[in-house]
Formats: sequence, structure tokens, C-alpha cells
Amino acid sequence: MKIRLTFILFQVLLATTVITAQSTMTFDSGPNEPGFSFTNWKAGAGVIFQKNLPDLSTISKDAGTWNLISFRTKPFGNSGNFEATSDLSHSYIFNPNTGGQQTHTLNWAGITTLTITRINPSAGSYDFDDVVYCNLPFITTDPTDATKCPGDAVTFTVAATGSN
Repeated sequence: MKIRLTFILFQVLLATTVITAQSTMTFDSGPNEPGFSFTNWKAGAGVIFQKNLPDLSTISKDAGTWNLISFRTKPFGNSGNFEATSDLSHSYIFNPNTGGQQTHTLNWAGITTLTITRINPSAGSYDFDDVVYCNLPFITTDPTDATKCPGDAVTFTVAATGSN
């Protein structure tokens, strides 16, 4: 019984991957985060914003993939819609210049690039901050579930079978 339980536990541990921690990009020192590249972003007052609104703004992982959990926006300019997309064809429309500070929860799993596009030509700039993300790999029973991040509690059920 002890040998079988030890073997099952070894198999569970062998099947797991390296855990990394959930992180938040805060942009206190501008558009930078280790392991990521930023295009068309400008820094100001501890946040970033799109440098040239008609152009695409991107945040890309330099190697591997990541889970985008959420980001925060705060009004700064005229109301209007923007679109967030990923390289996996996710799409999310948001209007950052209405209703005060907003947290946009996406839970996109396994992406390499986030792209922000202005939809309405009259839409003004906005503050962009607090991107919550996870570097992959991470432990989960469903690899497409972006709501689980490294550091979350993971429960394994080990059942012993047989007799002494």
C-alpha cells in the first residue's frame, strides 16, 4: 500500500509543471516589463497611454505565452470605443472614457500578443495600467482556463486502491 501510494504521488508530481507567480504590470517607470515588448505606448504619471491613437498599440511576450487576466483604464479624453484583440482571435470592445476607473477582465489563455485599436476616430486617450497576467506554464486541470494562475491553490486527490 505504501509503495503504491508513493508511486501515485510520484506520478502526480512528475506530471506537474513549473509554477510561476501571477504578476501585475504597473508601469511606474514607463512601458516596460521584463520579458515583454511594447509598441506605440508612452509613459506619464505612473501609467501608460497610446502614443499615437490611430496606430495599433501592442504588448507582446518575448518568448512563450502568457495568460492575460485583466487591465485597468481611467478616463482622460473623449468617449469612444477601443478594441483589445489577441493573436488567438480574442476580441473585447471597451470605452475607457466613461464611468470612471474600470477594470476589464478578459481571462485570455495562452496568448503572445495583446493589441489595442481605436475604433471611433473621435475617441480620446485614456490611462492604461495594472495588467494582471500569468506566465505559462502553470498547473491546472484545464489548460484553456485562464482564471487559474500560478500561485492559486491547486488540489490533487490521490486515491489508494487495493488492499494491504
